[in-house]
Amino acid sequence: MEGGGGVVGKGNPGPLFPSTTPRAKPKSLLEAISDIEKLSAVERTGMPIPMHFLLLNEKFAYFDVGLKAAWADTLVNVIFTPISVGVFDRVIPIFGTYNPTIVDQVFSLMIGLSYTLGINILLAFNLGSCYFGKVCRNAIWQLYGGFVVGSILKMMSIFVIFHFLYWRITPELLSHVLTSMYLVVHGVFTAQQWDRVFYWFVDMRNLLFKSGIFIVLSTVICLALPFISFLLGSRRANYEDEVRRKYDAV
Repeated sequence: MEGGGGVVGKGNPGPLFPSTTPRAKPKSLLEAISDIEKLSAVERTGMPIPMHFLLLNEKFAYFDVGLKAAWADTLVNVIFTPISVGVFDRVIPIFGTYNPTIVDQVFSLMIGLSYTLGINILLAFNLGSCYFGKVCRNAIWQLYGGFVVGSILKMMSIFVIFHFLYWRITPELLSHVLTSMYLVVHGVFTAQQWDRVFYWFVDMRNLLFKSGIFIVLSTVICLALPFISFLLGSRRANYEDEVRRKYDAV
């Protein structure tokens, strides 16, 4: 005979979950992380959750939340990644200078990476200690899996866009366009000024190629942070569980 979340007459009643009230699916990343933290709190107290507790629609909900979270900063990456790379290459000035300090370069780097790095740190910091128990690990991998898929799709999309523009916008095309414009505004700008404009656009074109490489490397490095946290958190959680079981049995 069943009662609550366990079996009547057994020593361990198990976790108590209402069976009549439908569980709300997470709609945001913070809600998903909070739900997983609740599941982890139950499992880490020694109350195993049945594998079928995490329903199929909830798995898709976690995956969907992770997928959407990965795409949230796409426009920021497209705009600010070339700017960050341009500051390092001294093509784009920052704070009025073409010779940035280390602090200036780090600041420019954070402009393009702030959201991606922040989300990965959020996942690593909050879910690393929750990587314990089959249900919690399943929920974490659904959320993280969606985030990884979304990040890879975003990375590939931006990479293709940047490299398409790099190969499509050739120096010959820039020369043709700027020469045509110069014939119209030659009374306003000198030929030397127009040459500087041409070389600046050529430098910006080269930044697109480097930005595509940068977005790939930064995405891979950022995605590795939660994965490493899960490995470390799992080892620590298993050790704590062994210690708890050992002293509970004494």
